[in-house]
Amino acid sequence: MSEWKKYGGAWKLFENETPYNGELHINEDMRIIRLEILIPANGTNPLPCIAYKGYLPYICGTLFSGAKVLLYNCYTGNESNYVCQYTQQIIHAQYAFWGLHVDNEEDLRFNKALFCLNAPLRWFDLCHYEYQYHDDDHGADLIWRKDESVSIDYKDDLKMTFIPQQEVKGINYYENNIEMAQNVWIKLEYANETTWEMMISDIASVQQLIELGCSKKIQILKTKFYHKSVYIDASGQEFPCVGSVAIGDAKRVEKNSGRDYFDYAFSFKEFATNEAILTNWKNNFQKLRPILDLYETMYTDVGTATTLFLNLTQALETFHARFISDDYSTYKEKVDKLLKDSASEAMWRECLLNENGNRKKIYLLNRISFLVLAEWELPVGFLESNPVIFCQKIVDSRNYYTHYNLKKKESAYRVEELPLVNAYLGFLLQYHVLTLLGFDKGKIKSTIEKKLNLVETNHSLQTKTQPISRKN
Repeated sequence: MSEWKKYGGAWKLFENETPYNGELHINEDMRIIRLEILIPANGTNPLPCIAYKGYLPYICGTLFSGAKVLLYNCYTGNESNYVCQYTQQIIHAQYAFWGLHVDNEEDLRFNKALFCLNAPLRWFDLCHYEYQYHDDDHGADLIWRKDESVSIDYKDDLKMTFIPQQEVKGINYYENNIEMAQNVWIKLEYANETTWEMMISDIASVQQLIELGCSKKIQILKTKFYHKSVYIDASGQEFPCVGSVAIGDAKRVEKNSGRDYFDYAFSFKEFATNEAILTNWKNNFQKLRPILDLYETMYTDVGTATTLFLNLTQALETFHARFISDDYSTYKEKVDKLLKDSASEAMWRECLLNENGNRKKIYLLNRISFLVLAEWELPVGFLESNPVIFCQKIVDSRNYYTHYNLKKKESAYRVEELPLVNAYLGFLLQYHVLTLLGFDKGKIKSTIEKKLNLVETNHSLQTKTQPISRKN
């Protein structure tokens, strides 16, 4: 059962110096941070209210125990008025920084933070447990193995360090049962102090990188912060102290195991040890971000197969526009070069170029066809008798499901066919993104081929009755 923790104290809202008495409610499992403020009425003000409504950058609290806590990214919720008695105001917060207190918004800047994600530890491959068996008594010891931390110059002013860590839950080491845990923490260290929003943005880019690598939704499990005002004073010296942060985004965190490691497009070490790939990621991330946002629905439970299909076609169209060409003349030169001296020129030219129309622009059919062809690599194959028919059917399906064009209904993929189509489109997008980043094309194609075989087998088992013949 989720545990609610309650803390009473006095609270100053943003720049207002009036302290309000209230109770802070935190549920870490449900990721809810809620402040309940009670304002007593009096003879001159029978219907009191707090100083602000709507968004509040921060709230500084001093608990009755004397501890400090800062609520960040807050907004007012329900207000209940009891005339001539009191007003109850609910305020929701996205983060609670324990031990932090500031006098103004400018002081809300940090130079270091730690983040723990729900990424599979097998993807990182920086630590693991193993049994060491004894030959003499047939017993075994549990051994924790870890690699050295890995540091990356992620931006000009940012160093990221991936740190394997172990922890033992509980303090009585003579218990019959002791719970062990391991994680990889990501430390962000900036040359200059920066905002919490910038830190969240930078860790979000790591989340999307891991999502691309292991095809799972990646979220923040835990986070900690360093601030110049939070320190330990020992023997007249000040030592920086790490403070914990509660998260109140009310988003359930998925558990990601590393069992399906065969599904990984690439591993952490393949990325972290290749300077060219790292540079390509840093240079292209902002242009890739909306494409990856659309691709994210591949591994979440949001929406339907139709929603995913529309997202993937939009993602492919956007990728082509941003990284291939959005200018018809430039695009035509690329196509002419690609088709030069090709025996298949006649088949491909019509769907790659809009040469017969009056408007010289790049259409969805052109973009999808160019990506499917992929410089003659055809990385995902095709579902129809030839790739040109497959490309046209993708476009007809998009037009039918977007505009409900009944003329396209017969040539569109049926809803029950979309899960398999989506797998093809998702792998096609993954191929082009990984190729852009500099991963080996041969390895990408090989991985995609294995995944497609598995997807096709599962789809066949789910949609067709399979006879089994057994020999007596």
